[in-house]
Amino acid sequence: MESTTMFLASLWGPAILAVGVGFFVSREHYLRIYRDIQREPFALLVFGMAGIAAAIAQISVHNVWNTLPEMIISFLGWAMLLKSLTFMVMPNFTDKLSDSMASKSTLITIAGLVMLVAGGYLTWIAYFVN
Repeated sequence: MESTTMFLASLWGPAILAVGVGFFVSREHYLRIYRDIQREPFALLVFGMAGIAAAIAQISVHNVWNTLPEMIISFLGWAMLLKSLTFMVMPNFTDKLSDSMASKSTLITIAGLVMLVAGGYLTWIAYFVN
């Protein structure tokens, strides 16, 4: 595996793992954060711009789809770009979607599980393999 993949896994893994744990330990806190960000136009602008810049930087150095860790890292870069663009281009849609998702407890549980698995896997690959 290339060193860029390992470096990005060492960044993404613990961050995603922590949020996944947070979804289960402090669910209401995370829902409140997401709802509050949606109601602040300046926050959407700042997060959207920062997310676009970070996503383009990541995609520029890592757009590799050969192994599972490479696919996950590349997917995260593209997903961050799409979400950040949505924040910037369609803030009303983002607001309605977040309200809809927040009302569905099952989706939050599934998202938390996906984050636990992906974050745990990337953390394991980055810190315990090799």
